[in-house]
Amino acid sequence: MPEGQDYEIWKVVSTGPYTLLEDEGKWTKDNINKCMINFRALNIMQCAIHSDEYSCVSICKSAKEMWDKLKLIYEGTSEVKET
Repeated sequence: MPEGQDYEIWKVVSTGPYTLLEDEGKWTKDNINKCMINFRALNIMQCAIHSDEYSCVSICKSAKEMWDKLKLIYEGTSEVKET
C-alpha cells in the first residue's frame, strides 16, 4: 500500500490530489512538491499492478481516480457486493 511509502502519498490516493493554480508559471516550490506527490503515488500504483489492470487505469489523471477504478475492478460495485 502507498501509505508505507509516505503519508502524503496515501493522502492523495485516499482523498484526491491537491488543488493547484491553473497557471503553472505562478507555482511556488511548495506547489511543485504537492504536484509531485500525486505523480509519485501514480507511479507506485502503476508499478504494483498487473498489465491487465494497467490497461484499464492508464488514462487516470490522479492517484485517487486510479484507486477508485482499481477498487471497482477488485471489489465490484455496492450492488454486486450485496448480491
